[in-house]
Amino acid sequence: MAYTSYTLRDPERKIEAKPMKKQPENYKHLYHPEFAEQVWVRPYKDGKWGKAFAVTDAKQDIARCAIVATNNNRIWVFYSANRKELRYLRENLRASGVGSRTRR
Repeated sequence: MAYTSYTLRDPERKIEAKPMKKQPENYKHLYHPEFAEQVWVRPYKDGKWGKAFAVTDAKQDIARCAIVATNNNRIWVFYSANRKELRYLRENLRASGVGSRTRR
């Protein structure tokens, strides 16, 4: 299974925003320009889920991800990451968890 996680940067925004008592002077406290998404893979073998591991670091802007298993036991993780321009990336995962990256 491949999935994208989001790291919450402001714990107060975990739930519905609290009403403001007055109009703020500015909204800089709400501005977080850095990205906070990460692609993960969680293996499933012999009817059991394994431990999830990260394919990317936690400071990505991820649009989608998908995982494919080939008949020769290769696992490919495809994802789209925005890095100043749109690039499509894919990871070739080996049994050791070490991957090779290809960019287009």
